[in-house]
Amino acid sequence: NARHLWMLVNHHASMSSYLSLLLLSRRTKEEGTFLSYSFGGGGAAIVSLMYLLTVRCLRYQRYELVQKRREHVTYGKEHFVWLANVPNKYEFPWADVRATELGFFRTYAIPSVAKLLVATREFERDAQKRIEDTSLLIFEFCESDPKSPRGEAALRRLNAIHGKYKISNGDFLHVLSVFVLAGQQWIDQYEWRKVSDVERKARANFWIEVGKAMGLTDIPADYDAFVAFQQAYELKHMRYHPANRKVSDQTFAGFADAVIPWRCLAKPAIPLMRAAVCALLEPHIVEAIGYEPPSPWLRALLVSLLKLRACAIRHLFLPRRDDCPHLRCAPHTEVDRKASVRAAASCPRIPMSFPYGGQARSRHASGYTIDTLGPR
Repeated sequence: NARHLWMLVNHHASMSSYLSLLLLSRRTKEEGTFLSYSFGGGGAAIVSLMYLLTVRCLRYQRYELVQKRREHVTYGKEHFVWLANVPNKYEFPWADVRATELGFFRTYAIPSVAKLLVATREFERDAQKRIEDTSLLIFEFCESDPKSPRGEAALRRLNAIHGKYKISNGDFLHVLSVFVLAGQQWIDQYEWRKVSDVERKARANFWIEVGKAMGLTDIPADYDAFVAFQQAYELKHMRYHPANRKVSDQTFAGFADAVIPWRCLAKPAIPLMRAAVCALLEPHIVEAIGYEPPSPWLRALLVSLLKLRACAIRHLFLPRRDDCPHLRCAPHTEVDRKASVRAAASCPRIPMSFPYGGQARSRHASGYTIDTLGPR
C-alpha cells in the first residue's frame, strides 16, 4: 500500500509538472506575441515621429536660406531673381496660381479696364487663349530675369499689345499692384507659413523693374507703398459697370472650358465656380463686378479647408526639391533643352503643359513662340 501510494504521488507530481510546463509555455508564447506586438507598435510610433521631425527640419530649410541671402533683395544682385521667385516657384506655386486667378477679377472691377477688355473681344472669342497668353508672357520674364533675352522679348511683346490701346498710367499701376500683392496676401492668409520680409522686398523690387521696363511712371517704391496705392485707387475708381460683369462672365466660361474635362458639364459648373470665387473675394470686389454676395457658410467652409490644407502641408508633407514649372513642362530632349535657352531673336517653340485640362486642352499644346502670344 505504501508502494502504491508513493507511485500515485509521483504520478500526480508528474502530471502537475507537465501541466505547469504547458501553461508556462502557453503564457510565454502569449507574452512573446504581446511583446512582439508592442515592439511593432512602438516601432511604428518611432518611425512616425522621425518622419515628422524630418518634415520639420526640411520644411524650413529654404526659408533659412532666404534669410541668409537677405542682402540680395535689390535688382542686379546674384540671388535677386531666385529670392523674388521663391514663393511662386518653390514654396507656394499652387497658391500663386490661385491668387493670380482671383486677381483677374480685381482688375475687372475697374470699369476703364473692363470696358477695354470687352471692346477688344478677346475674352469673347477665346477666353482660355487670352488667359494662357497672358500667363505665358508673364512666365517668360519671371522665369529668369526681365532683362534676359527671352524676358526682354516678352516685355516687348507685352508693350506692343498694350501700345495699340489708350491705357492710363494709373490702370497700369493698379494691375501691377495686383501682381505684387495678390499672391503674397493669399499666402499670408491661407498657406503653411507667411511670406518673409526678405521675399516681400525682393518680390516688390522685381515688379518695380517690370514696371520700369514697361515705361510706367510714379511706380510705388515698396510693398507698403503698393498697398497704399491700391487701396486709394480702388476707393476712387472701383465701382459697378455692366462691362465688369460681362468680362467676368466670359472669364468664368473660359475657366470652366479649360478645367472641366467633360465639355457637357462645363456650363453647369460655372455657377459653382462663381460661388466659390466670390466667397474668396473681398466684398467690395464682388459688388463692383455685379455678383450676389456669397454665402457666409460657404466662405467659412472654404477658409477652413484651406487652413486644414496648410496645416497638413506644414506638418505632414516634405518640401519639393525643385521648382514647380506649372506653366510649361521641362524639356524632353537635349535638343529641346538647347532650344529653350537660345537668344530671343530665334523665338524657339517651347513644349507646353498647363494645369487646366492637361497639355491636350491647351491652346499651345504643340508649343509657342513669343511673337504669336496675344492678339494678332
